[in-house]
Amino acid sequence: MVKLLVVDDEITSRDSLIRNIMKMDFDISFIEQADDGIRALEIAAWYCPDIVLTDVRMPRMDGIEMSFKLKESFPDTKIIFMSGYSDKEYLKSAIQLRALSYIEKPIDYNELKDILGEAINLLILEHKNRENAVISERLSKNFPLLRNELAIKLTNPYKLINEQFDYTLLGIQPQWDFVTSLIQIINKNSLTPFGFYSAMENTINNIDNILKSKGLVGISTIKDNEYILIHIACPPDKKHLLESGCIKEYLKDVENILMNIDFFIAVGKQVSGIRNVPQSYNSAVLTLKKGFFNDYRTTLFYSENTEIPFTFNEDIIKDINEMILAEEAGQAVSLIRALALDLKQYSNTLPNNIKEFFYRIILLLYDLSSELGLETFSGNSDRSRLWQDLSNFYTLNEVEEYCCRKIEFFFQCRREKRDSKSKILQIKRFIENNYMNSDLSIKMISEHTYLSLAYMCSIFKQETGDTINQHITDYRIEKAKEMLKNRNHNISHVAESVGFNDSQYFAKIFKKKTGLTPTEFKEMCHK
Repeated sequence: MVKLLVVDDEITSRDSLIRNIMKMDFDISFIEQADDGIRALEIAAWYCPDIVLTDVRMPRMDGIEMSFKLKESFPDTKIIFMSGYSDKEYLKSAIQLRALSYIEKPIDYNELKDILGEAINLLILEHKNRENAVISERLSKNFPLLRNELAIKLTNPYKLINEQFDYTLLGIQPQWDFVTSLIQIINKNSLTPFGFYSAMENTINNIDNILKSKGLVGISTIKDNEYILIHIACPPDKKHLLESGCIKEYLKDVENILMNIDFFIAVGKQVSGIRNVPQSYNSAVLTLKKGFFNDYRTTLFYSENTEIPFTFNEDIIKDINEMILAEEAGQAVSLIRALALDLKQYSNTLPNNIKEFFYRIILLLYDLSSELGLETFSGNSDRSRLWQDLSNFYTLNEVEEYCCRKIEFFFQCRREKRDSKSKILQIKRFIENNYMNSDLSIKMISEHTYLSLAYMCSIFKQETGDTINQHITDYRIEKAKEMLKNRNHNISHVAESVGFNDSQYFAKIFKKKTGLTPTEFKEMCHK
């Protein structure tokens, strides 16, 4: 609705103007009138006219002076001058004021109609421009929030049904075609939380710019601090840009942006209409699960898949058990690798089901390690952490390698156990043959067995629970007890025979170990 102010000092002229303007087919809601410039300014103060049709020469304040003052308060008001004089100075002032037009009296109403039509069209255009500027400013400030909000809503069909959204704010139409893409970012603690989030934001901005350059729109957000969610919106004339080859090209920059970070990209099926976007999202989620069967930095596209999941055979665990008992490490590892290779042909198998099966195999190793006394293996990792370790793996390759490493480590521990037992026997035999030597020492045993002092002491303590010195002392005391049973052996002779140079020290150690002095023990034996 347009508000018009007519300013003329002649009432007949004003009435004629208003009467004729009212007959014109314009959306002019109000017309006010004034007889000079001063009165016009008073009315304008509360009326705020859109168009002022004013005479030039008037008493008290002419149209030119009034227009200059009016423009100070209402710079967007359109001014049309009327005059019966050909005055160059007035025309110059009109130009300075950027008056819309200058019409001569007597008024040609057809000409006036054209001029008013031009003024009204200009007002409508300026109004639209202001509205667009407000929308642009609002969109500029709130675009990320609007984009994030819609990206999440498009994953849930119930949200789309129950809520309204002005899609034009993001430059899309509901009837367009759409494809959803999910990018799973695998950080593995290589970046700080801030650096990780920045990398994801940078990825979104780059992909959005690429899509925009192709005439597409990206509706994207970060989901669950691990996924980049992108709904690609495509107008009808650009449907070919949603083909897999084109999309792969758009997403190629991800590899460069996420140079040192692993990721998977899953692209859902193409759908028509925004209400079907949740279908594309769900298909992208299903496709992303297949990343488990691939290497990192792989882009996967949705395809109809009716293959059956893998059926786990309990005989596999029995075979592993038999191979472990038969100490066939190579065959056990080969069986695991063959199993993983088979599983890759059944990408409809749930990753958690696969992890659970491998978990059972690893638990079998822990049970056997307890039976065999392989403390090095069973103490290497808390059982409660096994599932946590497996849960943190994103690919079948990682699960396979983890299981194979566990098997190889199990056999390594078993070999070390066997080797350490052999070394313990070697140490004990040397002690048995040299216990009577008072110079017998750990260093002497180390030199004889070709074992380092630290390693020798460590494996002996680990296998027997005693230190080597404790074992030497215990063995000497046992030999002394055997000799004391013979009446003919005196205490000094016994002490010297079992490697003690000092009989008093021998007596002290003997009592500490047996609770009796050597004499008391001898008397007890001969009662």
